[in-house]
Amino acid sequence: MRIEEDTKLDYTDVLIRPKRSTLKSRSQVKLNRKFQFRHYDHDIATPLPDEYHYEGIPIMAANMDGVGTFEMADKLAEGEMFTCLVKTYSAEELIEYEEAKEEAIEEYVEELETEEVVEILAEVNDVGLENIADVSEDVVEVIAQVVEEVITIAQEEELTEEQVEVVAEVLGFEETNDVEIIAEAVKTDENVAQAVDEFVERAVENANKTDQPYTLADATTEIAFESFIASPISVIIDVDLTEINLKNISDDMTQDQKDKAQEVIVPTILVRIVSLALRRFD
Repeated sequence: MRIEEDTKLDYTDVLIRPKRSTLKSRSQVKLNRKFQFRHYDHDIATPLPDEYHYEGIPIMAANMDGVGTFEMADKLAEGEMFTCLVKTYSAEELIEYEEAKEEAIEEYVEELETEEVVEILAEVNDVGLENIADVSEDVVEVIAQVVEEVITIAQEEELTEEQVEVVAEVLGFEETNDVEIIAEAVKTDENVAQAVDEFVERAVENANKTDQPYTLADATTEIAFESFIASPISVIIDVDLTEINLKNISDDMTQDQKDKAQEVIVPTILVRIVSLALRRFD
């Protein structure tokens, strides 16, 4: 045991010790801090663009009765602070809380006017979709719901040229008429519908993995690829491999989707066909 003989201060002596500052107003104080954690798991979460693992206000509400509540968590989250929930909450209550939050976000977005939806997407364009990883999960969820809502709106009403340009930019389309193609494809293509549903989440996850902007075509291609791998071809038929060209397969795909799928999915299909053919003749 090590005994320290010098005088120590506790909360009866001092709580916060002020220091000199050059700031002229309390409004200039920035409480946000960035941290890097030694045992950070990159498979669970994506680092910030500058390799910091967390940015926010490192203040936690204790898990005490009347303090660590859902209401406290909602309020402190607005200021990027933590709440340690009381351990008396059951698993069912935690699930209900998350579901209620998702429903509230969905209802909020559904009540927005078309102009408000497009305005939110315009703000996302200004910030950059790849940069929204820095905001809270609730904000990301709102943006994801807004993307879904604007596709639904595009199915039901005609957007102005300026509105279509905003939507196309968010989704990463070079051609504005691709917005109409996607709006129709969502009705019948499960992969496209899933891509729209997961686009923002996947964009956030891929924000620091490439210098290229992540687009809806990337999400669609990834999902189609995952679907193909999960359900491989089981029957070999006569196929002229030289004639396979995705541009001739589907005219209801956007040009970006065709290009990306031609690069990723078709080569995989060819490899799988050859592999199955070789196994068949073994």
